[in-house]
Parts: sequence; structure tokens; C-alpha cells
Amino acid sequence: MCVQEERSRGPTWEDVSWSSSNNTLDLRLPRGFKLRLNCNSHDFRNLVGIYEFQQKIRATMVPGQDEEAVFETTVKSFQCFDQDPHAFPAEPLTKCQVKLFEKIIIQKAATGPRRMHRGFRTALITGPNTKNLRGLNQELLPGIAIQFGFLRGDGGYPALLLKVDEGKTKPKMVFTFEDVAERTRFHALLIGSVLGREEMVFSEIQIKSFGVATGQGGGLNRLNALDWQNLRVINSDAHDTQSTKTVLSEQLRVIMEFKTGSLTDRFNIGPGELKFRLDISALNELRLWRQPQEDMTIVVSQ
Repeated sequence: MCVQEERSRGPTWEDVSWSSSNNTLDLRLPRGFKLRLNCNSHDFRNLVGIYEFQQKIRATMVPGQDEEAVFETTVKSFQCFDQDPHAFPAEPLTKCQVKLFEKIIIQKAATGPRRMHRGFRTALITGPNTKNLRGLNQELLPGIAIQFGFLRGDGGYPALLLKVDEGKTKPKMVFTFEDVAERTRFHALLIGSVLGREEMVFSEIQIKSFGVATGQGGGLNRLNALDWQNLRVINSDAHDTQSTKTVLSEQLRVIMEFKTGSLTDRFNIGPGELKFRLDISALNELRLWRQPQEDMTIVVSQ
């Protein structure tokens, strides 16, 4: 008898109850029957430990309070490098289930609640071909640049390399997909270029340079040296450019692409928080002033 997740295939873990006082396990069966297993204390502790470990792994596949599931698939294979081999196997694993969650916070303001992007979380559990269930839970936060690479896996299948530099740990993950469309969508979700149901691209232009500075003279000087190519402005579709909401818009974002990656800047601005300036000495330069934000995504290819 197999206890699994799908009720249509038989008993599930919701039908199991544990009693630590007498080391028994009860399993509810159809037609009012009940199966009771009497274990010795050692075997009972082992069973409970295995169950709790697997439940902890499966819990990572459920969106948290501040998360929304945006992508789900079963990859052809997955491999993780620079990870503790006791925590996750180092060899390629087939048929792993992958989910991508977008982290969202609701910020209270005088103008009402506002949704703010706070990065992503990718979760993975090993497939049925792997003897021991293992899971991987990796946050992709805005403050950390995501390194990626488009690869070809075994048999020429499309693969995506993700590398996250967290200081002490630098996990590298290789996802091999069944088709190019899945890989493209996964990557597009990470950079924020996927259009929602009521979104559209309002403008797409070429750019020569881009930089970020603060009022104290600091900034991201490395951005100036990148080979910038084009820029896209995405916002909610109001069917009329003049009536499209810019202030307090939860969809307004600018995607700037350079030769080896992209930068996505989400504009969560309130009334009076965005100012423009045209430089009289540089006719092709546009300057924007706004408050610092925490939802910028930088993706760089290896």
C-alpha cells in the first residue's frame, strides 16, 4: 500500500495520524476501515523524522504569505554545483519539479496600499526517479546580481545557468528544459519583461549610456562602462496614452538592455516623487529624480 499526494490514487498523508504516546500510526482507509501499525520506539522516531523532513521540503513548493507563484514546470534535468552534497546531490537529476515565486510586499501609504516587488524565490524538489527526496530553495533578491547563461544540455536540449553570488556561498544551478519556450519564459520572468494581461510596451528606443547617482555624489559608476543598447517602457494598458496612470502605477517599469544583460527598474512613485530635467548643454540627455527604491533587478550573462 502506497501513501502519496493524489487522493485519486489512494490514501494520502492527510489520512495518517500519529500517536507518540504508544508509537502507533493510524491510516484511514475507504469504507470506514482503519489500518494501525504498532512500532517500536526506534522505528517510530525514524518514520516521524522521515515524514517531517519530507513535509518540510514540500512546504517550500507552496507560496509564502508575501509570494505569488508565477512559473511551474518539470524540467528534463537539473544540476546544482558548489552546494553541500549531503544537502543536495551533485549529479544531474531528471524530472525535477521547479517553481518560481515572485516576492511581493504591501506597503501602506497615505494614498492607499501599494504593491512592491522584492525579488524572487525558486524552489525545486527531486522527481520520482530519485530514491531520496531532496529539495532546493534559493532566493533571488534585488540586491544581488543574477548571473545567467544560455546553454545546451545533453541531446541539445535548451538549458539555463543561474549563478547567485551571496558572498560566502555561490550556488550555480543548471536547468535543462524540454523546449526553448519554457527557458525563454523563465528568463523573461526574472527580468520582468513578461507582459501581464493588461500591460503593453509604451516605448522602445535605443540608448547610448545610462548611470545612477545619489544627491551626495555617490552612485553605480560601473553602469557607465556597459555597452547599452535599448530601453523599453512597460505600463498598464489604459487604451489611451494620455490617461495611462504613471503615479501610483504598480506595473510601470523600464527594462534597459546592454550587451551582456539587462537592468529592470520598477517605478513605484507617489505624487511629486518623479521629476524630469532636460540638460541645456547635452540635448540628447534626460535626467530623472526620484526616491531610492529596493526593487531593481540586474541580470548579467557569463
